[in-house]
Amino acid sequence: MKVKVFPTELFGFDGRGPVLSWWLYEDDLDIPGTELPWEDSGPSGIVGAQHGSHWIIFHEPLVLLFCHDDARVYRHPEYEPEQEEGIRKTGIWEIEDSKWLPSFRRPPGCTHYIVQFYDEAVEVICRDLILGEGRFDARKLAEEDSRYTYSFWRYAEAQRELKHTTVALEYYQKFVDHYSGDRSDAIDEEDVRWEVDSALHAIEEIRSGMADG
Repeated sequence: MKVKVFPTELFGFDGRGPVLSWWLYEDDLDIPGTELPWEDSGPSGIVGAQHGSHWIIFHEPLVLLFCHDDARVYRHPEYEPEQEEGIRKTGIWEIEDSKWLPSFRRPPGCTHYIVQFYDEAVEVICRDLILGEGRFDARKLAEEDSRYTYSFWRYAEAQRELKHTTVALEYYQKFVDHYSGDRSDAIDEEDVRWEVDSALHAIEEIRSGMADG
């Protein structure tokens, strides 16, 4: 199997990866306070992990496999992290000739990664890996990565349902201001255009209501 190191300074690795603190779930991508009444409140899937003072997000994961670190080596007996001499190991590898990837029907742009924590490893097929410092903060992610700007729209919708119109107005505007159209999970251009149009319409309605009040 042909692998290459995923370059990053945000994943501590000294022969073993960082200790996994806790998993991050789809709900964690929402700004706290985002509770939409029309959505199921059941459990959500894993999308990343907090490890010490850093975090990692598996952007749009297609499939994940979790196993003890020794099991990962057993699954890929030919996998040899030391094969890239002279390159600093980061604890994350990209599988360049993945046999697993072609077995899934998937959107374009997916990659097969191995992420090695201290006692366990994750194999994931996803569009990208996003890494950061500090405790994971969905609001900060939305501000810094346009792929997650949608959480502003969701939070605004939730606040409007609660009649917190001033807060809703602020976050609808944040969504419009940060929006770049980089939504790879969108169905098509009409889908993302609808989100922007709905935010602009909501802003107009809220301001009109404030003026009438």
